[in-house]
Amino acid sequence: MIANCEATLTFDNATLFRDFPNRPLNANKKLVLGIAIPSGYEHTGTLTVSAWRPDTTLGVINTRGETVVEANIGIYPYADTPASRNGSEWCVNFADKWLFNYGEGNLLAQDELQIAEHPVSSCLRHAMANSPIKPLTRDPQNDDAPRPLLVKGILRHVHLDTTTGLYGNAFAYAPAEDVIAACTSLKPPTVSNIIAMDAPSGGYGIYAEHTLLDIWNTALTAFYGAVCESRTDNGSGGECTVHTGWWGTGAYGGNRTLMAIMQVIAARAAGVTRLVFHTVDAAGAADFTNACAHPGLDAFINAETLDPRDFLRYCAAQNFRWGVSNGT
Repeated sequence: MIANCEATLTFDNATLFRDFPNRPLNANKKLVLGIAIPSGYEHTGTLTVSAWRPDTTLGVINTRGETVVEANIGIYPYADTPASRNGSEWCVNFADKWLFNYGEGNLLAQDELQIAEHPVSSCLRHAMANSPIKPLTRDPQNDDAPRPLLVKGILRHVHLDTTTGLYGNAFAYAPAEDVIAACTSLKPPTVSNIIAMDAPSGGYGIYAEHTLLDIWNTALTAFYGAVCESRTDNGSGGECTVHTGWWGTGAYGGNRTLMAIMQVIAARAAGVTRLVFHTVDAAGAADFTNACAHPGLDAFINAETLDPRDFLRYCAAQNFRWGVSNGT
């Protein structure tokens, strides 16, 4: 078994909003919340959270099942599709150790944008503090080992367009009229499935082997959990699509090439049917193309069986170096 499900909990949306309200501190976040959840809105439905732990992440894996890898210039589309509604389409949340932790503050990076568009996520974070599954994507009792959280069936109430300059630190101080103009209320709300996984941060120089192992364990465990959830909902032959992007390479300063190829190979090893890598812009698309063409990587992309130890030795031999934080 590549990974194990520690526990699964189901939460009622109406209870979450009533008992664990979303209370943004930033005025612009309040504006977005008011558009997403207007006064008198009647909440319905439930969401499910599962916590996953690595198990045999270094065993030889049969990778004969083909994973289609696509590059998409842009950000997540969050299309309301049968795949999203039946738990077979997932979007990666570039999480902090604390799940959905900064959504009520000033910043609007990838994590916080996802929270703003799925406002029950902040309520969920508060509720999980008193639940058997704590809102932690790492295990503090096991040297902060990876512990990805999968949130299935969460409602997206608003689309917030950040392409006009509202992304990052600029959001907090943008004119209210710009924020309002950037918001589109979704009626009815659409359904999303989110993979919350925390990348390593704060490194410098050449990546240490233990950090490479942490990245591998995190991505493989998270993607395997999504595959398992998809098969639970849709049968053993159920497909699983994962949308991801530059995980851990913004505020955390991770190496773009490394973080891209780690996710591509982890998706293959986990049995993901389709990996869509959202590159944001044309420069990002070029970076992703170059990452997938990195010398020697094709041996792992095309292998019928994968020995993760060989792959990690390959990554270590490339002497990938940490970048720097982009400040968001």
